[in-house]
Amino acid sequence: MRRIFSISSVLLTLFCIANLFLPLGSLPVIFAALALILAIILLFLSKTKFKKNLPKVLIVLNVVLTGIFIAKPIIFKDETQIDTTTEQEREKIKLDANLELELLEQEGIINNEFLSPEEVDSVRNKIIDTVQKVLKQTKELEKPVPSNSAKEEEIQFEQPTFK
Repeated sequence: MRRIFSISSVLLTLFCIANLFLPLGSLPVIFAALALILAIILLFLSKTKFKKNLPKVLIVLNVVLTGIFIAKPIIFKDETQIDTTTEQEREKIKLDANLELELLEQEGIINNEFLSPEEVDSVRNKIIDTVQKVLKQTKELEKPVPSNSAKEEEIQFEQPTFK
């Protein structure tokens, strides 16, 4: 019986040490507490002074691990950063789409008198989608081309169509 408790306590302690570097939150506290309980039971099952050394080491190690797991969320706070470049790109795309829409209105292709607000919004969304596709394709064009490629591919851009 002592062998079962010692093996399981050692394995749980090693599992807790492995989880020390993983972002699992407070989940390893359960395993450290279970290993601590098994180490205490192992201490009571040990009869000689030599056999009590392993449970004492496991108890100290599991108390330290439990303290670390409890203090870890307090010491290391998870913070998220707002990506301002993505927001700026989105705003730029919206402004470009609105400018393109105004140009189309000036050229007479789109006439707001004949379109409902929902149709105008759908046209704006189509323009924004087209601008985003063009931005993606231009980013793909900026990637370096291998010098040994003999065949060059033509990239065709989709043209927006309006009804």
